[in-house]
Amino acid sequence: MSKKKKPFSIVVDNQIEKYNEKNPTKRQLSRGLIAKERGIGTQLLSDWSRGIVPDVVVHLKEIAKTLECSVDDLIKETE
Repeated sequence: MSKKKKPFSIVVDNQIEKYNEKNPTKRQLSRGLIAKERGIGTQLLSDWSRGIVPDVVVHLKEIAKTLECSVDDLIKETE
């Protein structure tokens, strides 16, 4: 019997907001800056937040490092 995968979305915007609030004297990050630094489009980040999630592990690890959070903080299970 195989386990059913739970759908999830990637909550980059929430973590960007938390990062900016925790670090008011550092450069304030945005979806656009994160996308540019990672060499991806902002549409991809929008897709992730809507649950359209391709193989993103490498990007997630780098974004988590930039935002000083865990990859788990970026992933939200949906019902």
